[in-house]
Amino acid sequence: MQELTTRLRMFFSLSLLTIILFGCVQTDIPDVPVPKVQKNNTPIKVALLIPLTSEDQGIDQLAMNLEKSAQLALTKIESSSLELTTYDTQGTPEGAFQAASRAIGDGNSVILGPLFSDSTRAIAPLVNIRGVPVLSFSNDAMVAGGNIFILGQSFEDSANRMVQYVSSQGKVSGIIVSSDSRSDSRGMDALMEATTNAGFEIIQTISYELSQPGSLNAVEQIVLAVETIEPEVIFLTGNTAGAVTLIAELLNERKIPEDIILVGIERWDIPEVALSVKGLQGSIFPIPDPNQSTIFSNNYQYVYEEIPHPLAGLPYDGIIALDELMKENGSGVISRSSILNSGEFFGSTGPFKFNRSGITERSLAIAKIENQQMTIVDKAPRSLASSPLELLEN
Repeated sequence: MQELTTRLRMFFSLSLLTIILFGCVQTDIPDVPVPKVQKNNTPIKVALLIPLTSEDQGIDQLAMNLEKSAQLALTKIESSSLELTTYDTQGTPEGAFQAASRAIGDGNSVILGPLFSDSTRAIAPLVNIRGVPVLSFSNDAMVAGGNIFILGQSFEDSANRMVQYVSSQGKVSGIIVSSDSRSDSRGMDALMEATTNAGFEIIQTISYELSQPGSLNAVEQIVLAVETIEPEVIFLTGNTAGAVTLIAELLNERKIPEDIILVGIERWDIPEVALSVKGLQGSIFPIPDPNQSTIFSNNYQYVYEEIPHPLAGLPYDGIIALDELMKENGSGVISRSSILNSGEFFGSTGPFKFNRSGITERSLAIAKIENQQMTIVDKAPRSLASSPLELLEN
């Protein structure tokens, strides 16, 4: 423990990241007051809700990564403005509700977590009644709203970035292909909204059963669409753990024209072997800023001597945001309104901010698979205010 404390102190002195100042967002929804910090600089009590004792060893390990990341962030902040206490959700909605109840009873005025969308949904009625803001680690935009904010990378954010990019490349029409899984269906909905907002024409949508026969049928429909309506872009929801690689390989065998771009809204570079899939050569997808991600990963490894889980940066970002909110808000209140009216923060993967719906928007790069390697074809914006999408919205 002494060695870890020493390493944390060393990290604080060597820390490289900086915090970006705020802009302003308006909201008309009434805010519920939460406990204020006393004038004697008493820190705000923050509850970290994570599944420390679930029935899945992998989830338990992830939870430990999340806790370590939150502690790492505490060494980053310049003052002891936050007091962090961990509560075990056991990886269930019931456990999350019980943990949230204990946390609020213990005087915590902000909650970080839980990890899963169903657990986040379970605590929503309680935190909305009690006026306690929640920065959930979920990426499900459906659970955002009221006092719930999501830190996870949402399909909506990824879809907006990819549609903006292909539009900037002169593409104006395409098709969306999605399995019938809940996750992929959410991805299709996000793409439909993003393309509508951008004025990008979706000529056809193809939904298929997530199975081998279903994937084969999807390929036949895609080939027919290519021959008859000639889309410029094929948006394909899902990741490499699903049917993406199979469909991509079969389309490659069917000699789909090379000028048709295959576009994902999830990472297609994980696992690394996916980079060698012939059908994915030339495909593009969103990815957090590789440079900033590497800095965070290196810092984490320096302190804990282990590689962080890909989701480990979420509680780090939450702590950084809460500390900035404390410093910017002279009254010492962290509330729904103060979060909605905040600007950009600078976290584990670069700039991020909360939009009016409670969804986190992040600075994303565009990655392309070429020659069995991943290259960046469009860098992540240094500021969300300077991104093409933000400029269009303004």
